Amino acid sequence: MRAIRTMASDAGVPTLANMILLGKVIKETGVVSLDGMRAMFEKIISAKRLNLIDVNLQTIELGYNFQ
Repeated sequence: MRAIRTMASDAGVPTLANMILLGKVIKETGVVSLDGMRAMFEKIISAKRLNLIDVNLQTIELGYNFQ
């Protein structure tokens, strides 16, 4: 878990380590696509917080692309 926290901190999003882990889970399981995640975020995140969609998706992609 320390590596994930370090990745999040290095990416400038230290509070989003959980999203990095989620990205890795998505990649390994195929439970949902990245497009599906975007659609879900757009549906549940309120209009005044739409700026959170991109930062969350970028952080998920860090985990998704982690080797």
